[in-house]
Amino acid sequence: MKEVNYKELYEAAYAAMNSSVLDYDCGSLCNHNCCRNDYENPEEFGVYLLPYEYEHLLKETGMVPDEKLVFHSAKDRFMPKAIKGLYYFYCDVEKDCLRHYRPIQCRTYPLEPHIEKGQLYLVVEKDQIHNCPLIKMKEKWQEAYLKGMYEGWSLLIQIPEVRKLVLYDSDFRLHEENILYKIGQEALSKRD
Repeated sequence: MKEVNYKELYEAAYAAMNSSVLDYDCGSLCNHNCCRNDYENPEEFGVYLLPYEYEHLLKETGMVPDEKLVFHSAKDRFMPKAIKGLYYFYCDVEKDCLRHYRPIQCRTYPLEPHIEKGQLYLVVEKDQIHNCPLIKMKEKWQEAYLKGMYEGWSLLIQIPEVRKLVLYDSDFRLHEENILYKIGQEALSKRD
């Protein structure tokens, strides 16, 4: 079996997922709400990095300083036991981060990867932390963004631990009936 080159997969996914959701800065709609740390306890604001995202791509950029990073073990957090844990990045940059190296979770929001009956979908969950205005503007989402997200997640789920995480989240999402809408590859093909 061929060894997975995590760095190459992440670089390819970052490149595919580099299009903006709108033809302008979506942060102008909400004052960058999903990137802000003005919550009650800003030290706790951050984002989970995907398995191997830090070690094989972000570590060398210097964007994620060690003091802003903590490893959360699967035994202490709500995540699949098959994954040893995930790095959590405490972000204190409200905007103007290094866009080229922003984490996958920042690139794809409000879309989430979802696997159902072996098929990859992009979904928007009903329950949202940020009340993202994009959710009500689906018809304005750029084609390149949607296709790039699908292509990027298609690459990332080749990493066994990422696939396990996506499957775990998908099962939970289905159990909780937390899907507002779902976009599959066939829907993207029809948009051409």
